[in-house]
Amino acid sequence: MSNMSECEPITDKKNTATLQGGEKKVMKKIVSLALSTAMAFSMFASVTSAATLTTQEKYNALVTQGIFAGYPNGEAYLDKDMTRAEFAKVVALLTGLDTTATTTSTYADPNYANAWYKPYVEAVTKAGYMKGTTTGTKKLFNPNGKVTVQEMAATLVRAAKLEIPTTGIDNGAAAWAKGEVQAAINAGLISKTANFAGAATRGLLVDTAYAYQTALSKPAVASYDVTDNGATVVFTLANGEKVTVKPTTALQPNVATTVTFKYNDFDYSESVTWKVTDASAVTSASASNLKEVMVMFNGKVDKTSAENINNYSIPDLTISSAALSADGTTVTLRLTESSTLSNNRQTTVTVNNVKQSTGSTLISGKATFTPSDVTIPTVSQVNPLGTGAVEVVFSEPVQKSSITVGGIRIDGAAVAANITPSYSSNSVIIETPLSVGDHTIRLSGVTDYSGLVMAPVDQKFTVVADTTAPTITSTTSNDLKEVTVTFSEPVRSIGSAYANSTSSTAQVSLSGRTATLTFPSNLSYSANTITLTGVTDYSGNTAATLTATVTPTLDLTAPTVVGTSVGVENNNYYVDVQFSKAVNVSDSTLTGYALNRDYYTLRNTAGTVVTGTGLTSAGHPVTAPQQVGTNGRTVRVTLGPVSSLTAGSYKFEVAGVRDLTTAQNVLTPYSTTISLTKSADTTLDRAWRDGAWVYLQFSGTVATSGNGNALEASKYRLDGAGAPANSGTTTVLTDRNTDVEIVGANTVRIYARNFTNAPTALDNKLVVASYVAKADGTYFTSNGRDGRVEATATISPSNSSITVSNTPVVNSDRQIVVTFNTPVTSIDRTSVGFTPAGSTTAIVPTSVTMSDNNKTATITLPSSTSLSFATGQLTIANVTDQFGNRGAVNQPISNNAKPVASSATATVTRTSDTAISVFIPTTREVTVVDGSSTATRNLFQASVGTTAAVAASQVSATTGGITATFAVPAGTASTTSVYVEFNGTANATTKLVVAKDADATPAGTFSVTGTAGTYTAPDTTAPTATAGTPNNATTLAVTLNEAATVTIGAVTGGVTGVTVAPANGTTTTPTFTIAGTPADGATFKFTVTDTAAAANARTYTATYATATTNWTLTTAQ
Repeated sequence: MSNMSECEPITDKKNTATLQGGEKKVMKKIVSLALSTAMAFSMFASVTSAATLTTQEKYNALVTQGIFAGYPNGEAYLDKDMTRAEFAKVVALLTGLDTTATTTSTYADPNYANAWYKPYVEAVTKAGYMKGTTTGTKKLFNPNGKVTVQEMAATLVRAAKLEIPTTGIDNGAAAWAKGEVQAAINAGLISKTANFAGAATRGLLVDTAYAYQTALSKPAVASYDVTDNGATVVFTLANGEKVTVKPTTALQPNVATTVTFKYNDFDYSESVTWKVTDASAVTSASASNLKEVMVMFNGKVDKTSAENINNYSIPDLTISSAALSADGTTVTLRLTESSTLSNNRQTTVTVNNVKQSTGSTLISGKATFTPSDVTIPTVSQVNPLGTGAVEVVFSEPVQKSSITVGGIRIDGAAVAANITPSYSSNSVIIETPLSVGDHTIRLSGVTDYSGLVMAPVDQKFTVVADTTAPTITSTTSNDLKEVTVTFSEPVRSIGSAYANSTSSTAQVSLSGRTATLTFPSNLSYSANTITLTGVTDYSGNTAATLTATVTPTLDLTAPTVVGTSVGVENNNYYVDVQFSKAVNVSDSTLTGYALNRDYYTLRNTAGTVVTGTGLTSAGHPVTAPQQVGTNGRTVRVTLGPVSSLTAGSYKFEVAGVRDLTTAQNVLTPYSTTISLTKSADTTLDRAWRDGAWVYLQFSGTVATSGNGNALEASKYRLDGAGAPANSGTTTVLTDRNTDVEIVGANTVRIYARNFTNAPTALDNKLVVASYVAKADGTYFTSNGRDGRVEATATISPSNSSITVSNTPVVNSDRQIVVTFNTPVTSIDRTSVGFTPAGSTTAIVPTSVTMSDNNKTATITLPSSTSLSFATGQLTIANVTDQFGNRGAVNQPISNNAKPVASSATATVTRTSDTAISVFIPTTREVTVVDGSSTATRNLFQASVGTTAAVAASQVSATTGGITATFAVPAGTASTTSVYVEFNGTANATTKLVVAKDADATPAGTFSVTGTAGTYTAPDTTAPTATAGTPNNATTLAVTLNEAATVTIGAVTGGVTGVTVAPANGTTTTPTFTIAGTPADGATFKFTVTDTAAAANARTYTATYATATTNWTLTTAQ
């Protein structure tokens, strides 16, 4: 494809040839293309055909150009053989021959002199492209004869002026055509084996003619279409082919633009106008006063959607009305009385869901504008309202408080009057008696919202008597509870208003010619009869009863999310969600409550919900969302601590939120990718004061020219109304550009000239930098500014301007990473101390290393430092920045170290032939969540010898560590190695083993080893006893087979008591002393219990026999 200077065409492959190829001899190219289409007839050699139009489509294109005319019945008859006359016409027109010569008659065919084909035949004959035959003395052309393939080849070779060979001729053509056919063969344009005498059809002639024309002639542009919102132009050429061109700059609606491109080596330069009737985009916005914004579209828009205020949003401001211009292309947005633009401060209007005038396509977009009010207000109309009042209309909204009776003069004199200003109509009604006739009126002191005061100018008006009562001119509804009634004239009062019946009485708010009726309950979905009584104008004319019919338009437009901004507040990440319209932020009992945490979800980029501190197991915020501002359009969602969320990209989802309409439209589900660090590169790092100088240090090199020029004084002000008392009403630091200086690539200082009386009053105030840009043009911004292009920081005294900007913790490597809000000088490790909670001795680090352009200090504690503490205190005695500001650090530190094994060796106890208990000492006390669950047990895997790893059978937290039990193969030798591994990666997500302290840091990966140990089967056999000597009525010695304790049981038969020695502890030779006089058969019982873990026991009965005077032992039953 050829290179082009302005744009590159792309051809429609269905309709055009591919624009490519190297340099070829022109004549060879002509013949090649002329014959290429004959491939389908297997007459020609293989050549490349670029065209992909059908023969019929080519025919239609050639008819359009007059080369073909078709038959009288309109049919093409492409399958018919073509005649020599038809071929002569095509060749003459294709080659541009002169066909005006009609006096010459070379041939003597019948009726030749007046034949339609004569001019074409004479032209091709004169050019030498075609020849006739001679019969006797007559030379004939034979116009109705068929054209053979050899005749076609010969004709085109002649037209191309190819060299005719005299040797090497080897083809089956007729003798007269052999040389010319051989030239075609030698050129690779015709096959040696073709049927040269075969007739060619009209279809073949069409294909040949089209290809010839495409190669030789420059087809004109027949038409064009503009698509892709002005970014693409599709040209249709006279030959039917289409060329797609993408101009380097998108076309502007209804503006003629020259578009250049190259096609088939032909250069084109065409004037193109993108004609737009329906709007397709927001083109711009402007504000010539501080209360109205003009939004311009590139065409006409639908009136209903264009005048819906819910379809527009301006950061931090509320819109009260939207009005579409008469030409349907511009919407004027009026702000509420409490919302005012800032003069010369850039802002943005966002547009959503405005329809084209045909209502077929929704338009959304943003337009950035800078309000500029430099025009004083004027009186645009004076409307007498009979003899009782006069209405004055201003050119723009004015401050109602600036309109006073003292500033009014009628006919040069002060008046006693009642005044009723109307913000919505830019007017004031002055009630005072007026005579019929001419008058003048002058108003003084009337001030607009930028402080410009109207010049007092006399305005003439003529009073006539008004005897006509007001009438209703129109009614509109807002959902089902509000109706706006417009009257024929300003109305002074309304007695009552109701819908359908007196039980549905409305609250009435009057403003000039309009009355807003608010009903306590919903109107009917169908037609409603609105009745007004006692409608009285300013001349006292009263309409007793006025009625109008209103069919409410139910708002069925779902709210959408128009933007999100990510920020950090109190060391927590948050997302501010901006909705297209007001949503329910007040009634938590309703479905769709926008402050319901379940409507907001955080996921990783793979789609898995993110959990952890600040987020539930379902990825919802733990902290309830909060409304930002007062217009119900912005909600702040807190995601959790910065320390618990890894910086990077996440998916943020919003669903379920409903608006405030009767239909309670539910939000279109929204998903976007957010970056938790995206604002860090373009923000205001810090601000401090030194005397009357305020220093602002940005996160990158500032621009010193262009729209983002950091040297413009008007860009720096204090936030809100918190200006010091001595500043008067201004919040701008200085009005002079010369007071702004660059003192570093990323730092400016501003001499706060407007606050020099008490510069200390600036301390702890929020300073705002508006539209200050980096050198690359990216604007510095801060989160939480509701979409405004502003960066903010709190002004600190210079001696406290160095602060720690992160939340330092002790990590698993016994390191504390401290990030400052500015680069600092190197820190001596001996000036650093860390004191764990409960200790009075500060630990001095082994090293302090600086990174991140000296903004980050990594403090490494000795490896011997115990990690058993929960919190501690970090102190750094002296920190200095590049500007000489000094500071110190006294920072609380929490322990964020992952619990891991404190020793590589575990204590392994063989609890049975097939089980072991492994005690793992840990660096921190831990908590185990449900140690019997599969998920917890699977975190611990033990390999015993060469056997495959198995999960733990049970896990529990014990003092100083973790105890896990595992199954082992029966007969495992005591010296068999045991290797236990803990999966810290999985635990980081499941958090089933965590630090016992409040931080609950998940345990990290570790491994320990030990040996299986010896299993000793438990003793389950009770001791045995045999009677020994002495053995008599009062004494019995017993021998036990193992050490045991002895306890005495019941006695009978004259035995009053029995004692045993030793009385305590274990023995193998207890001796019993019997008290009383045992009778024959007397008994006493005793129990022997061994020292085994099972405490095996056996009870014996001693029975006395008087015959033998001995005791006999038997096992008790």
